[in-house]
Amino acid sequence: MSALGDWAASEPLPVAPPGEIAEALAAILEPVIRDLVVEQVAQLLPQAGVEREGMSAEEVAIYLGLERKTVYDYANRGVIPHQRVGKRLVFSRRALMAWLLDSGRD
Repeated sequence: MSALGDWAASEPLPVAPPGEIAEALAAILEPVIRDLVVEQVAQLLPQAGVEREGMSAEEVAIYLGLERKTVYDYANRGVIPHQRVGKRLVFSRRALMAWLLDSGRD
């Protein structure tokens, strides 16, 4: 006698069409895999020396060796390139590098 009892002997197991099985698995696994990949990438990038493109005012201050209030002052006066996201200031690493190169030519 099987683990399924008499039922297994009397009826075949119901099987969904392969396309439906694949769609159901994809719907279940896609968000799980995406979350795992994002988590792994977030952990590996700093270890690999890869830096994010967007920087906070605090990060810019450390990067440039300035006081944080100086970074805010420069941003408010339009001296340093930045974007406003809501109330936050975000600084592009590439734009800062270009700004530094351009300001060195003056």
